[in-house]
Amino acid sequence: MKKSRIISLVLCLALAVTAFAGCSKAEEVFDFSAKLAETGMFKDLDFTSIVNLPDYKNFQFAKESLEVAEEDINAEIESILAQFQEAVEFKEGTVEDGDTLNIDYVGSIDGVEFEGGSTGGEGTEVTIGVTNYIDDFLQQLIGHKVGENFDIEVTFPENYGKEELNGKDAIFNITINSIVEYVNPELTDAFVKENFEGVYENVDDMLAKVTEELLNSQKVNDVWKQLTEGAECVELPESVIEFETEVLLNYYKTMAAQYGMEFADYLTAVGVANEEAFIEQSMEQIKANAATTLAIQAFLDAEGIEVTDADLDEYFEGEYDDLIDYYGKPYLKLAIMQDIAMERLMENMK
Repeated sequence: MKKSRIISLVLCLALAVTAFAGCSKAEEVFDFSAKLAETGMFKDLDFTSIVNLPDYKNFQFAKESLEVAEEDINAEIESILAQFQEAVEFKEGTVEDGDTLNIDYVGSIDGVEFEGGSTGGEGTEVTIGVTNYIDDFLQQLIGHKVGENFDIEVTFPENYGKEELNGKDAIFNITINSIVEYVNPELTDAFVKENFEGVYENVDDMLAKVTEELLNSQKVNDVWKQLTEGAECVELPESVIEFETEVLLNYYKTMAAQYGMEFADYLTAVGVANEEAFIEQSMEQIKANAATTLAIQAFLDAEGIEVTDADLDEYFEGEYDDLIDYYGKPYLKLAIMQDIAMERLMENMK
């Protein structure tokens, strides 16, 4: 089974299992497979009465999905080359907004250096406007020159997290070691042969295959849009809404755990009062997710397609025991339904 590039529930599975590794069943947010039959379909739903499917047997590709723009091909090639970028250091120049720099610094409060406030002369790489430092630390580097040594003043946030630093004014002695630029390698036959053996033969082969991949992606996206936008959900069963709500909550609780935060603190940090407010604000997304899932299941039901254990083995290449323990097979089958549905649709496209 060829895995499509369309977003599916599978994309966040590994993240969640990693974040919650070692949790007992009682500690899990909810039972992912409780509302699902063994096939991964929602229990006790008559899809023919709640989803009106479009005339998918007569879908046709839109003209624009059959042509790949040259700028899209170039952007994809540049994205591939970016994985092999090399750093070039410039030992002279003036710092501008957006520059990547190698700097050293020593921080002090009331003339006393504090723990964790120094690079120790080993240098560190920062990008102005991207790297997140306190106050206007990095913005104060703009206009200074490579090799220059100078002081800047910053104030730690009141809730920085270390009592000895919270709300304190500090001075950082800065040395700008270099301006760093990351440069893509030149695309040559030799480069392709060295780095993509067995994938691309030469530059022409790479361009042809990248173009084909982009074309296939456009076609898949076209068909996906026709199915999901053409399907009409007469109703959104409460069980499905509850399911999608819990899935979304679990995703963000996982994110909070990744940051070592309680979910309530995470919500406060992003400006949401509490879990109830989060659900209310997310309800439009939850309903959209529910409608999409129902459209996929209605299509599979109409086509008599059932996701099997063999499909799971093929999709996950047999390496999914941890996922089964955490999610259960029904949820994993639900997670790969989108790809299976798209394969059938693509087979019948004109």
